[in-house]
Amino acid sequence: MFEEVQRAIERLGKQMEVNITLPLDDDGYFDRKCPHGRCGATFKVLFEDWKAKVAKHAYCPICRHDEDVANWNTAQQEESIKRQGLAALQKTLDRALGEAVRQTRPVVYGGLARIALSYKPGATIVDIPIKAAEAMQSKATCEKCGCRYGSIGLSFFCPACGNDSTVSTSGHMLGEVRKKVQHLQEIRTQLTVTVGKDSAENLVRDIREGCLKDLVGLFQHFSDLLFATLPYASSHKLKRNTFQRLDEASTLWGQATGKDFDSIISAPDFQRLKFFFQRRHLLEHRNGVVDQEYLDKSGDRSFSVGQRLVISDGDVAGMCDLVTRLCSGMQASVKGSAVTP
Repeated sequence: MFEEVQRAIERLGKQMEVNITLPLDDDGYFDRKCPHGRCGATFKVLFEDWKAKVAKHAYCPICRHDEDVANWNTAQQEESIKRQGLAALQKTLDRALGEAVRQTRPVVYGGLARIALSYKPGATIVDIPIKAAEAMQSKATCEKCGCRYGSIGLSFFCPACGNDSTVSTSGHMLGEVRKKVQHLQEIRTQLTVTVGKDSAENLVRDIREGCLKDLVGLFQHFSDLLFATLPYASSHKLKRNTFQRLDEASTLWGQATGKDFDSIISAPDFQRLKFFFQRRHLLEHRNGVVDQEYLDKSGDRSFSVGQRLVISDGDVAGMCDLVTRLCSGMQASVKGSAVTP
């Protein structure tokens, strides 16, 4: 009776191929998750590009960690793979048991075996509804290999080839920050339904403050890469995070290209940009709580010592506009520069 079952079990002891189907979004993008323990960022890659352009290794678009292509599944995908594998195993055993029953024709009361499966998606760090996440999603195309990918927040590296295209795509990235601010009301509405009004307001505040941090990080990375393209860049000492200290960065850029920042954008606009950078510094290092140093440097009289900063949509949009104009002007100054050591 159990000869067929035994043969089935022996086959299972060898390599068994199971076709696994994982869902794509409406645009054909495939969810991925960085396997680096300190990153864990989630992102998407167009499935046809994941198959055609990603070779043995993939790269995280956020931290550029590279690892074997087999190790980028999300927790939900791993659970789905397990479910589908167990379903295939159950189907094989059911077929063998059914054949054994047909051959011996015993009287069978009830089932021989039952495998109960449950699917519980992995916990998310922040509970963001799908529609809200879609509004925050930014997509990009690698200028080097053409791979199409997307992430929540700014991404710098191509998942297929690891190329850093920050300089050439800075305008697009800044546009994505602006788009996120424009969708804040939609995001707030979706979050209110899911987590309640108070939690929704807290998350929206975090998004606004995150935009300021993103803008400073993008400008720093963009400026570092652009500065490295200058003919005599090695003759100018570039300290760590120089382009987060705008006065110092402006002097350095003026020495290297002949144009400092307040000649690229107006002097009043440069002062306003420094004001936003100081706010970001306060958010990053003091959790936004105002101290006397901030008041002295910024001249901000809308807050007192001990208060916490409140960032508005207009603040983010205004900073985004200034960074966009400065980046564009810096690129133009590089093209027209005749730098000397």
